[in-house]
Amino acid sequence: MSSIRWAVLIVLVTAPTRASDDLSRLPAWRKPSAAVLIDDGQFLAVANEGTGTVSLIALPKAGDGKSRILSESPIGTALTDLVAIPNSNWLLATDFSGRLSSIRRQGDTLEPSRPLDRQIPEYAVSICLSGDGRVASIASLWARCVTLGSISVDDNGPKVDQLITLPLDFAPRLQLALDDTHILVADAFGGRLALIDVENRSVKPLKKLHGGNIRGIALSTDRKKVVFAHSIQNPLAHADFNDIHWGMLTSNVLREYPREAFINQTYADRDVQLRQIGQPEFGAADPAGLVQLPAGEWAVLTSGTGDLSFLQFPAGLSDRIPVGDRPLKLVFDGRNRLYVLDQLGDSVAVVDTAARKVVETISLGPQPEPTPASRGERLFFSAALSHDQWLSCHSCHVDGHTTDGLADTHSDGTFGTPKRILTLLGTRDANPWAWNGSFRELHEQVEQSITSSMQGPAPTLEQVSDLTAFLHTLKAAPPVSKPSTAEEEAAVAAGRRVFEAQGCGKCHVPSLTFTTDAVFDVGFTDEEGLSKFNPPSLRGVSQRSALFHDGRAKSLRSAFEDHSHQVADGLSPRDLNALIEYLRSI
Repeated sequence: MSSIRWAVLIVLVTAPTRASDDLSRLPAWRKPSAAVLIDDGQFLAVANEGTGTVSLIALPKAGDGKSRILSESPIGTALTDLVAIPNSNWLLATDFSGRLSSIRRQGDTLEPSRPLDRQIPEYAVSICLSGDGRVASIASLWARCVTLGSISVDDNGPKVDQLITLPLDFAPRLQLALDDTHILVADAFGGRLALIDVENRSVKPLKKLHGGNIRGIALSTDRKKVVFAHSIQNPLAHADFNDIHWGMLTSNVLREYPREAFINQTYADRDVQLRQIGQPEFGAADPAGLVQLPAGEWAVLTSGTGDLSFLQFPAGLSDRIPVGDRPLKLVFDGRNRLYVLDQLGDSVAVVDTAARKVVETISLGPQPEPTPASRGERLFFSAALSHDQWLSCHSCHVDGHTTDGLADTHSDGTFGTPKRILTLLGTRDANPWAWNGSFRELHEQVEQSITSSMQGPAPTLEQVSDLTAFLHTLKAAPPVSKPSTAEEEAAVAAGRRVFEAQGCGKCHVPSLTFTTDAVFDVGFTDEEGLSKFNPPSLRGVSQRSALFHDGRAKSLRSAFEDHSHQVADGLSPRDLNALIEYLRSI
């Protein structure tokens, strides 16, 4: 009998057929991004972002013996999430290219279904089914939207129907189903939140979370609490030994809210409970995936230190065990096994929650020879470069971008003058570095960030070179707006003329860097009275939630309407709208 289930738009990513055995022997960075247990926990399916494949792992039945990789199937280009459709043998995988795959298990392999002529906005990073499995939301990072859709499943596989794309005012990543009709979606970089009503197909902004770098959201086992794992940068603290040692500059926390408060949009700061992760001399950078275990404690990953902690909430002693290089997500079997995805270790760690130890590490396949950039990537996400392992480069520059928060790093030579954290995407073309342009070479800024901003030990020449090599691989964030019609192209062209007429190119020289190596007095002073700053590149400026050195403008429109940035005589509404459209396209 066929069953009808509502879910998400599915588009098959076609790929050439290759033998699973050949794939498993191919040296490649697989970078596991998501996993799901299937067939009552007999198998673990793992989506690999680096290779666009899904690995199917057979798990030992009695908890003893070794796991076996049965197959590795080519599905897409850069798989970012994986879920199972309830009451079926179908899986759904999101792809960063904006296409989705429907996948069916056939014996010891996973096979994509027939192509479906549909596509969602690109940069898809997560897929979340509602509590009843009828509706799903696909979050698209740089496109700043979620796509809702429905699917019916019959004997021939999924069919797609009823699609709608809802815009957001932030770049989303993680999602969580609160009940059958509400899905919570979180900012990939800062602390903004939104509530998706899948029944009315609408989105409502929620009160901003204090902090950012949200890499874990989960419901408590009684479904009464929502818990976030994230970081907080304190703009009043300093990047000195004392404030880093005591966890004052960067705090890594579990934050708990009543679930109903989100659904009813009535939550307030008094509803919050916080639990610090880590302690002086034993920091715990970059919280990630988490789950509450049956006994009540929380298992939470800290990706910067490569650990898994078992915590009582809101207080209590904890156990902590190493589980990989950059563990980001975990899957719980509901009994006593946790499966931890190590993105940079290309492996899955199997943790016995009762014994509090790793009982097996499953390699997803051979890795290629390390390069300076790949070594630098590991350093970028590692808290070992900082004092007491409280923070990594990623803590402030999330995935190379920015929380857009403020931090007093002293990189401009002043003390007590917190500045907006700059994006590192496209930084190779954004010389010089620091708000006062004091660093003429990127490797100089890298070394200063480690020894001063992070109070870490002096790095080796190789470490600085490797980190610099990795930063050179980071492309600028894509623009929110990509004109696709003649009317939109005309609006962008009109904005470009306003940009040129207003002399914006003096500081933001088009078209490669949209910056210059000079400093300019922009009319805004910091706490020390300094007003000359190096202009940040405008590449990807539409992906920022704050502007200027102190983040005083919260949007491009605010920069001109509220702060008259370099347009003393003002702009007509028509010219301002055109200029904003141009900036949104850079």
